[in-house]
Amino acid sequence: MPRTLSTRELISLQNWRERLHSCFSFHNVREFVGTQQINKSENARHLPVDLISKPELQRAAELASLDDFLIETETDALAILKNGCLAFDWRADHYSSEKPHIVFSISKSITGMLAGQLQHVGLLNPDRLVRDYLPDMLPEGYGGCTVQHLLDMQAAIDFDENYLDTTGAYVRYRIATMWNPPSDAAPKDEDLRTLDSGYAHIWKCKCLGKRRVLRTIAPR
Repeated sequence: MPRTLSTRELISLQNWRERLHSCFSFHNVREFVGTQQINKSENARHLPVDLISKPELQRAAELASLDDFLIETETDALAILKNGCLAFDWRADHYSSEKPHIVFSISKSITGMLAGQLQHVGLLNPDRLVRDYLPDMLPEGYGGCTVQHLLDMQAAIDFDENYLDTTGAYVRYRIATMWNPPSDAAPKDEDLRTLDSGYAHIWKCKCLGKRRVLRTIAPR
């Protein structure tokens, strides 16, 4: 039996990312978090369509039921592009194609493309320090990084990415980005300018059977 979705009156900055609430809030993010509308190009083009079948995709993903997997993982929508074509398109029953939807970390790719355009026209130098563009940034944390550090995700700030954190640096980070309401963990004037840098970290991972070392730079 489908679960009853939340109503606007029950949703706040405290719970907007929780399921059932998120069915509304992810379509209406600007009601909870500060946003800036960016209008689409007047020359936007439609993607060509070259669909793959759901059974074919299920076999490739080794799933008995793609629908069950997407529902169990609380997915709102799934679009797969292949060779410049729309290969698969799935939307949950509550999803509205007529409304914007939060894209989370896809924003990093969008930011990278925009930064490349700004560099191309001479308005952005990736080798400059962040505080050269944002003078009120503290020397520690993001302020001591170059723009390229940020684009490469090689700027270490002092926090452990613990999504259940309620008192440490990660919840301070979320409060600083206005994704969580202010609390005793961070004052109201907490923002990205006040986050400290951490120590240099080295992560090791296995990629294509080879050991790769990924270094995150912590400017001091």
